[in-house]
Amino acid sequence: MGLMLGSVTAFGISRALGIRFVEKIVKQTYIDKFNFFVTHKGLYITFVLFLIPGFPKDSLCYLLGLTHMRFLDFILINLIARLPGTLLLTLQGSAVKDEKYLSFFILLGISFVLIFVLYLLREHALSKFSDISKRALKFFKKFGTNK
Repeated sequence: MGLMLGSVTAFGISRALGIRFVEKIVKQTYIDKFNFFVTHKGLYITFVLFLIPGFPKDSLCYLLGLTHMRFLDFILINLIARLPGTLLLTLQGSAVKDEKYLSFFILLGISFVLIFVLYLLREHALSKFSDISKRALKFFKKFGTNK
């Protein structure tokens, strides 16, 4: 809940205050790279960026607030894509707290493997996510909730 609240706050601040404010918080190189990704891949790349553990998601939320992304799309992508990484980080933290260092390193290894696999399969994952999101969009349009 805290991650979601922080993300929504960053998104809202960015929407309300605009690019000048965001440029004070986010490095220009991140802004330039983000603009390239949004221009070419849109929601799909945003979903993948939220999946990547360690990616600067706070900066991403500020940048997304500057786009024409719908608030509902932002919430859904944030919620669904952040869940696996948050779960892994929570399990890792619990393992360290309980002094189960072997478990921690196993979970850390799983994180690295997932990052590597996502990197190798990024085009395939983007394609699959594109298909799923197109079907979901048709579903929402059918029921008149796409505004």
